[in-house]
Amino acid sequence: MKLHHYALLAVLGLSSPLIVAATVPPIAIAQTLPTGVFQNENWIVTLDYTNNTLAYYGESKRNGSNIYLSGASVGGTRNRRIYTWHNGDVRYQVAWQPAQTDLIRLQVFDGRGRELVNELLVEEY
Repeated sequence: MKLHHYALLAVLGLSSPLIVAATVPPIAIAQTLPTGVFQNENWIVTLDYTNNTLAYYGESKRNGSNIYLSGASVGGTRNRRIYTWHNGDVRYQVAWQPAQTDLIRLQVFDGRGRELVNELLVEEY
């Protein structure tokens, strides 16, 4: 009987690091994404990560027009990520550097690839 208890303790002792590792939550992905409210004198852009998707809400300070897009595709490099949303032929892009989390570059392109917007936005705190 004692041998059985030692065997059980040995198995539990060996598996407990696995149990602990399985219960420790992974690093939140929001820390590796550009989330928050970014703005300059022309635009307000809110980026939010919910339901496993990055959502974009953009608003013009000039005329109040706005747009909500979700389901960004991700490109770029590890040091400069580019998140892209499409609304018909119009392409919205946010470039973000994990080393400089308080800035994004907003670019908007028409259906022919012509750049309509290219501006830096600073995170609002």
